[in-house]
Amino acid sequence: ARYFAPAERRAHARAVAEYRAVQRLHADRPPSHLNLGVLHAAFDEREQARREYERALRIDPDFTPALVNLVDLLRLDGRDDEGERRLRAALARRPDEPTLHHVLGLLLVRQRRLDEALVALERAATLAPEQARFAYVYGVALHTLGRGDESLSVLETARRRHPTDREILLALATLRRDRGELDAAREAARRLHALAPEDDTVRTLLAELERGTPASPGSRTSTR
Repeated sequence: ARYFAPAERRAHARAVAEYRAVQRLHADRPPSHLNLGVLHAAFDEREQARREYERALRIDPDFTPALVNLVDLLRLDGRDDEGERRLRAALARRPDEPTLHHVLGLLLVRQRRLDEALVALERAATLAPEQARFAYVYGVALHTLGRGDESLSVLETARRRHPTDREILLALATLRRDRGELDAAREAARRLHALAPEDDTVRTLLAELERGTPASPGSRTSTR
């Protein structure tokens, strides 16, 4: 860890205090409490962070960023059950909020309730096709459940919409490699290499595919 001289520590403490003071000037606005919560969370002050997120939600019960951060805090404390309850209550009010469906899907994945998770992740991807991450996670979840053809269909559609998204291209390259579809895997890997020529993982994958290495088990994709 970097050593901070006393003067640097004092300057940092002053900056943090000033930031908090500015946020408190706008205590009637949910984003100010969100910002304070994020600051507390950065210092691992979870209870203080939770209180700030709750204050934001008391001002605006439909302020999604505060709820998402609160659910993540609950996850860290092993309280996914409460997080699920809060998400479902919010979705009862706003059933077309894609971020809430996505976060619920991730929570259900953690609990290994994969069929339920897939419903939530599909809903998020359908409601917000402009969000590359939602499509990526849904595609990987389909793969995890053994629905490979559907997984690739979702990811290819997402690639056409988001041609420079690295996660989607890496998923396509590895999943097609693992199916023995080396030409399609090479195409995805070449696109990815053009975007990230210095990435060692990408260079290794492309070299493996250019050599025509047989498909190897598993993939490097994740919904986390």
